[in-house]
Amino acid sequence: MHIQRALGFLLALALVTLPAFADVAWVTPAYQGQDTSGTASSLTITSVAGGGGNMVYGAIGFASNSGQTCTGATHNGNAMTLIGSQIDSGGGRSLCRYRITGGSLGTGSCVFNLSAASLTLDGTCLVFSGVDTASPLGTSQTSTGFLVTSTSTTAVSSSATGMVVDSFVVQNLVTGITVGASQTEQSAQDDGANVTYHRTSTEPGAASVTMSWSWTTNGVYA
Repeated sequence: MHIQRALGFLLALALVTLPAFADVAWVTPAYQGQDTSGTASSLTITSVAGGGGNMVYGAIGFASNSGQTCTGATHNGNAMTLIGSQIDSGGGRSLCRYRITGGSLGTGSCVFNLSAASLTLDGTCLVFSGVDTASPLGTSQTSTGFLVTSTSTTAVSSSATGMVVDSFVVQNLVTGITVGASQTEQSAQDDGANVTYHRTSTEPGAASVTMSWSWTTNGVYA
């Protein structure tokens, strides 16, 4: 079975699939947003309960206002594996995705680290059960956009027992952010001071799964 993920930033979107040995199920979400005023280079999401699942997925969106990059993430003190990143070196919004798998993950904090302090940090951690830990990821897709009112529709192959998860960050004074058909929004963080919006959703697996988001007013996403 596979889980897939989609992500976005300055109007960018990415997806990936995870294989499973049983029906992949979403267990619980945890998320945290922080307007750091340029003073923080890490974000901690506390009490992420991994005990009910065998994979934790994490995503962090941030402002690349001084060329920041992602330098790592942990869950319960254990290093997470980088799935992929979209870095806007021109000062826009960037996104990095991580995962960790195991039979007994325990409950602990998700910590995301950057190379330098950022104006905004928005993170999400989701716990899944039923993931094939020997081969946890399938295909991944990404997209970005500039001054648009929706992400590109992004399709990935999965299976009936799989799951798709996506994350994206959009920048500008957008309103009415709407999740795509058949997707379930799992976290929503809005930073009005820096006009940044971070979303994560899931959708049950199928032979082909399309992920998308839309909003009003032109924005930049990743």
